[in-house]
Amino acid sequence: DVLAGALAALGAPAAAIRADDGVRADLFPLANGACFRDAAVLALAAGAKLSAAATVRVLYVSTRAAPADDAEAPVFTSSPRLLVVAGEGAEATVEEEFVAVGAAAAEGAAYAVNCVSEVVLAPRARLSHGVLQRQGTGCVHMHSTRVTQEEASEYAASEVCAGAAVGRHSLAVKQLGKGTRTEMRTFSLAGRKQTQDLHSQLVLDHPEGEAEQLHKCIVYDASGRGVFDGNVRVEKAAQQTDAKQLSRSLLLVPKATTNVKPNLQIVADDVKCTHGATISDLEDEEVFYFLSRGISQEEARKSLVYSFGAEVVDRLPTEATRARARAVVADKLGEWASAAASS
Repeated sequence: DVLAGALAALGAPAAAIRADDGVRADLFPLANGACFRDAAVLALAAGAKLSAAATVRVLYVSTRAAPADDAEAPVFTSSPRLLVVAGEGAEATVEEEFVAVGAAAAEGAAYAVNCVSEVVLAPRARLSHGVLQRQGTGCVHMHSTRVTQEEASEYAASEVCAGAAVGRHSLAVKQLGKGTRTEMRTFSLAGRKQTQDLHSQLVLDHPEGEAEQLHKCIVYDASGRGVFDGNVRVEKAAQQTDAKQLSRSLLLVPKATTNVKPNLQIVADDVKCTHGATISDLEDEEVFYFLSRGISQEEARKSLVYSFGAEVVDRLPTEATRARARAVVADKLGEWASAAASS
């Protein structure tokens, strides 16, 4: 009922997976299609159900990189790929985690990752998908996720991005049937000379669909940048659709930057759709609440910042991954707290 492993080990050539981008045209999936040699595959037969305790974890480990002080050294690039196919009524939980060890973990060591994750859900299939990106400080990280959902299927994505010099995720979902549900929750942190970039596209083309997107970003250094380009399109046939999109960004220091472009396009007329975006420092009222209870301003700001992304971190599928995400978030925000205390 469940088939999991490397594509080559399962007896299929890399050419068995299409190299083109059938959901959203983009350079990076095409480059991955030209370069990848093997892929991880999870295939579930109709009705197959993996419990939360049987979460499938895909760990991408970068080990080789060019030293930060050698501008002429070759930059190592990897092109991993994941394919998840869930048959009718199948259920599974998948986690992807990106890490650096050895030479790739050295400060400023240069390397690149261009990953593609493809998800195909049959009618009434359900997938919980978690992503934790904690690459090295010199990494250029490109991740493209492509999802197609048939009737009454459910896809729930939760992602935390805290690593890499440049982290870019292109997340595209297409609903292909009635009564389909999509949920996307992302949280990114951009510190010194970091850019965290999310491009998302969701197309609803059938009635009674549901979609909810929450994007959160903290930029805690003057040289950091957050980017959100979120597109939701409700086509004419998607009557009685319920779609929500919200982006919230915290800029914790002067000159921190975020570029936000939420985009909700509605062609249908019988729908319930909302979207919004906020960019701010911490609210004075929230800080005052802590001060009125005898908590210092420094501790108040720390508590509010640490809790900002909790609703995304807490939605990662497994406790072990949530713990690693909390640790990396605490480490990153510890940099901000130390800088703030010394200024």
